Amino acid sequence: MATKDVEVTDDNHIGTIAVQNGIKDWRSIWVADTGLQGKRNDPLILFSGIKAQTDSTGAAVAAVAGDTIKVKEPLTKAESGATDAHHMFQIKAAKVKLRIRVLNEKLKPIQNAKYRLVVDGIRRPLGTTGLLGSEFAANGMVDVAVPEMAHAGVLIVRYQPEGLKEKVRDWPVDIQGVDVAAAGVAAPVAAAPGAAAAVIPAAIAGPLTQAEAETKEEAETVEIRFSLRIGRLDPIKDKSGAPDAKFVTGMQQRLNNIGIEAGRIDGLDDDEFKSAVKRFQKRFKIDPADGVSNDATQQKMVDFYSVETGAPPA
Repeated sequence: MATKDVEVTDDNHIGTIAVQNGIKDWRSIWVADTGLQGKRNDPLILFSGIKAQTDSTGAAVAAVAGDTIKVKEPLTKAESGATDAHHMFQIKAAKVKLRIRVLNEKLKPIQNAKYRLVVDGIRRPLGTTGLLGSEFAANGMVDVAVPEMAHAGVLIVRYQPEGLKEKVRDWPVDIQGVDVAAAGVAAPVAAAPGAAAAVIPAAIAGPLTQAEAETKEEAETVEIRFSLRIGRLDPIKDKSGAPDAKFVTGMQQRLNNIGIEAGRIDGLDDDEFKSAVKRFQKRFKIDPADGVSNDATQQKMVDFYSVETGAPPA
């Protein structure tokens, strides 16, 4: 069967690519593409490329192409149906897991906080982070299945931190289908710059209503809104560079996600990025804290993002 190459960009991910090419299960793409397996550890975390730009000195920086996925050309299938009539046929697509750890300003999980998740404009049932008794109770996890075509969302969390007066905050988060940490909850920090999150209007997302709050105390808690870009997380600490051994874009995204501002997601290993890396190294006691995104620093970020290990700094 003939195949074609599809480049991963900011406008797609492996799930959307599968649906757009008539493939029922995105996992079959990963199984068949041994070349992609040789580059990446996780099919849900692929490199989406970098656009041509100029750095802080005005020097031109060339564009870097995203990962390429080999996809089988869709087959034409005949189905019977009466003539002069309209017929609707559906392909049942596999879903992907959306897992987000909600953390406080100390990067520790927030458990039993009410949340509302909106994915591509569709409101989902009210949920609870790190629900006691669940598989990820200790991790402050939001763990839901979303359609393969999921692209943008809003996570609204109600939380009652100590000594915080601010009532509403917007926080852009770049994510894939798994293993995401979203922090910055309890410190009045500006939204991460350059994340270019696809924000669903508040009128669609809607705050939690009084009826949804179980007690007056919950109704008076702080409301935090995380703007989610599903499928946008680049790799770090992987089998090959994205675009080089420092995995700059992937580190920038993760640093911004946990409230350590690293600037625009531009892949530039500049002073702003080095400063953010240095703050991360100090927070996690990585020696030396020199701002170099080396193997030890990348591995610490991987470990922190892991659903299983995910330990906060001491």
